[in-house]
Amino acid sequence: MENGDRHYPTELIGFWVNRLAMALRARLDERAREFELAGTEALLLTMLYFKRSVSLVELSQIMSLAHPSVLRHVDSLEERGLIERTPHPHDRRIKLMTLTDAGREMERHVNRMLTELHREAVRGISNDDLERTFTVLGQVTRNVGGPLWLPPPQAYPPGEEPAEYGTFTGTPGREDG
Repeated sequence: MENGDRHYPTELIGFWVNRLAMALRARLDERAREFELAGTEALLLTMLYFKRSVSLVELSQIMSLAHPSVLRHVDSLEERGLIERTPHPHDRRIKLMTLTDAGREMERHVNRMLTELHREAVRGISNDDLERTFTVLGQVTRNVGGPLWLPPPQAYPPGEEPAEYGTFTGTPGREDG
């Protein structure tokens, strides 16, 4: 690829990453509807569970989404009583998003769904191949300047995260390989 030759799209990693992202997003949206949520809202609940409390700006960065898009989802989740905005302890201009009791209960169900979706997506792939895939995708992400610090959404409860996000061994919940 470094010699300047033209390449068919299926020979480029971006093609496959984009195709995978679109397929996973469609499947996530479909499964999240079981909880009357958009896929993005399901992921927001899970991120809030792991992060505990976070500002709208931070949530936008974590989700790699535009501020107005995250705001729309936060407003929707707040209207349904799943999250609340609380004052930042040191900067009154900032509101922190946190899960309510109902949000924590919903996240428990959402997290189970995300785990099932993960298992479905990696069915037939050995742990070694999956770890190699995560390593390669992490390197590609670093190469293009993307963030690496997020844990897999379904994998680690608070207090059990790996020392360095983005690198981990095994896939919790995997029963094959």
